[in-house]
Amino acid sequence: MTAPRTTLALGLALLVGLAALGAEHAGAPRHRALHAGDLGPREESCTLCHRAAVHGLRRSDHASLLEGPDAARSCTVCHAGAAPHAEAMRDPLTSPLAPPPVERASCLACHDDVGDLRRAAHPWVPESAIERMEALDRDVPTPTLLDEPGPEWSAMLLAGYRFVNRSGSAERFDTDLNLDEGFRLFDAEFEALRLDGLLDEVRFEAHDLGDPYARAHLDLRRDEGFELASDYRRRRFQYRASGDYHRVDHREYTIDLGLTLPLDDDLRLILDLSRTRAEGFWLTNRIGNRNVTPQTTLDGVESPRRLDSREAAFGVAGRIGDVGYHVEATWLDEELDERWRFDRGPGDPGGPASEDLTARSTTRGPGARFGLDHDDDEIAFAFDGRYLDLERRSRVQGLETGVDSEPFETDTSSSGEAQAETLLLDADLWLRLTDRVAVHGTVGGRWHDEDIRFARSDVTSFPGSGTVVRDDELRDLDAAQQSRFGDVLLEVEPVDDLRLAGGVGFARDFLRVPDLDPTDRDFVEGTTRDHGARAELDWHFADHWTLRADYADYARAGSLLHELEPNDFEQARADLRHRRERWQAHVGWSHRRTRQDASAHRNAYDAITVDGGWQAEDGDLDLFASLTFARSESRTLTTFWFDPDPTPQPTTVGYAGDTWSSAVGFRWRPRDTLSWTTDLSWTDTHGDFDVTSASLRSTAEWEVLEGGRAVVDVLHVHYREQGGLDDYDATLVTLGWRQSFGRRAESR
Repeated sequence: MTAPRTTLALGLALLVGLAALGAEHAGAPRHRALHAGDLGPREESCTLCHRAAVHGLRRSDHASLLEGPDAARSCTVCHAGAAPHAEAMRDPLTSPLAPPPVERASCLACHDDVGDLRRAAHPWVPESAIERMEALDRDVPTPTLLDEPGPEWSAMLLAGYRFVNRSGSAERFDTDLNLDEGFRLFDAEFEALRLDGLLDEVRFEAHDLGDPYARAHLDLRRDEGFELASDYRRRRFQYRASGDYHRVDHREYTIDLGLTLPLDDDLRLILDLSRTRAEGFWLTNRIGNRNVTPQTTLDGVESPRRLDSREAAFGVAGRIGDVGYHVEATWLDEELDERWRFDRGPGDPGGPASEDLTARSTTRGPGARFGLDHDDDEIAFAFDGRYLDLERRSRVQGLETGVDSEPFETDTSSSGEAQAETLLLDADLWLRLTDRVAVHGTVGGRWHDEDIRFARSDVTSFPGSGTVVRDDELRDLDAAQQSRFGDVLLEVEPVDDLRLAGGVGFARDFLRVPDLDPTDRDFVEGTTRDHGARAELDWHFADHWTLRADYADYARAGSLLHELEPNDFEQARADLRHRRERWQAHVGWSHRRTRQDASAHRNAYDAITVDGGWQAEDGDLDLFASLTFARSESRTLTTFWFDPDPTPQPTTVGYAGDTWSSAVGFRWRPRDTLSWTTDLSWTDTHGDFDVTSASLRSTAEWEVLEGGRAVVDVLHVHYREQGGLDDYDATLVTLGWRQSFGRRAESR
């Protein structure tokens, strides 16, 4: 008789989250093109959508921004960080983002003192009014700026009752939507400006309270004083569809608090606090007793988990001349509790068996964040880093029963300690060589080393024979991650409206994990090396036409290294867009290939998208449509590395299939008091697994009284999959009311 090896080694419990110690990246590098790139689009491109705003700028005190060498950046001089907005508007599959507001830091670049930002605004009228005035050969009216504006406040509430009617699989409905019937506060907003007293500005917003994904934000500010910002996020996820791993319940709450205090004109004190609490329940399958032939699996293994994480950062930020800097000290304190349990009776194919194991781990330690940045027309650079020095402790205790050659009981006790150091660095440099030539480079890396002391004791008793077997283990293990990456691009603008960029880049990644069993063939360590070319094209080759393309045949690693990290990568994208004043059309193509030889992993993805939109002359009707075809294939060779004994079973897993996605919709505003929006989307996937889904959403708002609108929202979802186990149809109807009220400032 031999004592069975415990089904849970402390090493696995200890390693859960090791890579997460280095997961937070120091920050994504910026890319600055000759036309300001991600720092902001050209003024001409802003005019395509914001003609009226540019018209107002020409009639404001800042009209000079439209002249001289900085004319191409006239919008982004004040509205810094407009790239996410511009990119979101270019991509029809991305949710629209509002243009960034003007921050006081932008004003301080040119002005020694900043008063009320509204006094520097460039009010504008709707584009339709500009067109009517120009057609009549009349001057376009420009609203008058407020003179010493006084306090103002505004608020908005959107609340209502949601009705839910579902037929078919409740489990799949909960996985996809998880929306309940009842009263909901969908949106709440409050803003108060130029207050008399301790605060000058108060902003609050909350969204989807009572639903699975809720969020709220509060911002308190005093001019030339402090700023206090707080964010709250709640996420609730459920997976209850049929399958081997057929139930997950996860709830997560996060609260962030940030305080900024000015110490002088160029120095600020920073305090950030964050708290995350998560609770979850996993109902899964696992390998049964490996000493029983044929080998079986156990379903219904319960695994409740709880996480409590607290992080604090304290430091300073400021400027020395034209260089900005920040230095912060951090502290992380995290606790994780996990449990695994099941109980099988004598009728089970693998025989009677049970298990009840608990694991508790803590991660604590100091760290630091630091960075430098500079930006002007000739040179821009950013350097960011983070260092972590964390101590991790873990303890596992539990009891396992089963039948081998005879019934047995195993009492498991194990513990471990780990000391981990992580360093993350990123550097980004943009340098103008001539008016039409610039060079842009990035370099960075991640280094993570961890030393582990692991102790385990299994005491197995066989009641039938009275035999007791003890198995003790004490080992020193280590783990490491190293990632280095970099690239350099030469950017050239040979003629107006054409930007070309080309260069090379490299990536090198090394991963070593603890060798829990030297006798098996599990992956222990490996290195991937990749290098290749990069190219970019941005060409406004004719009126209303733009062509953008990029290519790369290497890729930097993600935040977490794993056995599927590609050692060969290729990606190409192209977008052709035609934009008129009231309509636009777009064709996009993307191609991606990755390969990892160690795990025989292959991934291929190709897609083409056609979309367009049209707006009526009076602006009261918008139409849009899109169609996407995507072909994907993924294959990975696995040998059940999580439990390879006694005979690994090489198996290829993955998916191959084609997906058609389409969407059509309209926005109709027949009058100022009435609006109607309808969107229809449909997705059809055929391959190793067939899925068809469609959704129709229609929303109408009618202004019943001043500031008050009745809202009716109807959502219908249709889902069908191969086998039909999780098919469902659902209709959700929401009757709501949107109320806006407040006091606007008056001229004095």
